This record gives sequence, C-alpha cells and structure tokens, in this order.
Amino acid sequence: MENIPIQSGIYAITHREQTAHYVTETFGNPHDVLHLLYTVHQAGMDHPDSPFSDIDRLLQYSHNMVPISISERMRLFQPLEQAEFDFVLDEIKGGGGGTACYELDYDQDRFAVTSWDGDVLRTASASLQDMFDACGKSIRRSGCSGTRTHLNTKVLTASLAEIMTIKPTITDPGETEQTSEASERQERENRWDPSDFTGPSM
Repeated sequence: MENIPIQSGIYAITHREQTAHYVTETFGNPHDVLHLLYTVHQAGMDHPDSPFSDIDRLLQYSHNMVPISISERMRLFQPLEQAEFDFVLDEIKGGGGGTACYELDYDQDRFAVTSWDGDVLRTASASLQDMFDACGKSIRRSGCSGTRTHLNTKVLTASLAEIMTIKPTITDPGETEQTSEASERQERENRWDPSDFTGPSM
C-alpha cells in the first residue's frame, strides 16, 4: 500500500503560558517546517533589538513565504479553535494521512511532531534550541552574494537522529503501559528521518 505524503500541519503553539492552535494547508512537511522555524529564529538573532518575537514573525508569514503578510487571510498560519484542532488530531490518530501535528512550546523549549511512519503513529521530540542548532548546521548558502539558502537534508537527518526521541503515540486508550514501554525500547534503536513521516499505509 502507498503512503500519503504530509501536505498540511496543525500546531499547538505555546508562548507566555498561552497555547493557541493553527493550521497550515499545503505546508506541513517536517523539512519545510523546520526550515521556516529556523529562518524565523535566525531573524530574531540577527535583529536583537526588534520588538517582534519568533511567534510574531512566524504567524505573519504569507502563503508565498514573504516574511510579513498584511492580510490575515493570506497568512500561512490560520487560527484554529480548540474543537477544530481536537477534531483534526483525532482524525490523524484514527489513520488520516497527509497531516502532521506539531507542538511548539517556546516556554518549555520543546518541539514535537506526530505523524505516521508506515503503519505506526509516532511522536519525535527534542528541544527547540537543539532543533535550531541542527538546522543551522545543515543550511547551505548559494548565489553570488550568498543570500540564497537551502537545507541539506542529509546533514539535517544525521543531526536530528542524534537529538530526537521517538515514541509510538498511543491511539488506543486500552493499550497497556507495558506494551508502550516495550515499543519505546524498540524505537530507541531507530534513526529519525523526517522523510519517514509520510502518512499511514492505506
């Protein structure tokens, strides 16, 4: 059976003890999301006196990847109500492919992505700062002025394999803790590759 590639993402973003939910349609591949998160973070590092936080910059990105979109309707990240977020999350857990769930907790320095790897739903997590560092090591510059950048996915995958923890996501409330622990031990031997998160087997 063929896997469904990730095409969209839902997000729980926590900042200053507040959690808000968003969706990005036609944007959700882990490589793309990580590249955008790094770009936004680096902009803050390059302009430390700016009044905008990483969250402010992230939420202002437009669909065509222009850093600031004046029109809210044209922004990449569209707000989701809690009920809508929970509905999509339940669809993902139930086997719905094509969407990944991201947790970005800027208060607790945590990044997590939940999606399907073959026929197993898994959550890969690490600190946000470690993710930024891994992305920074994998960025390559090109062009005459060196202003164009691209992500070296092989370098990124190797870096992520060292820092990310992978756990199977429990979708059945009746699943025992013992079964979960056995699965977790098995997952520790796996290397994390964002391209593995393609969608459930159909």
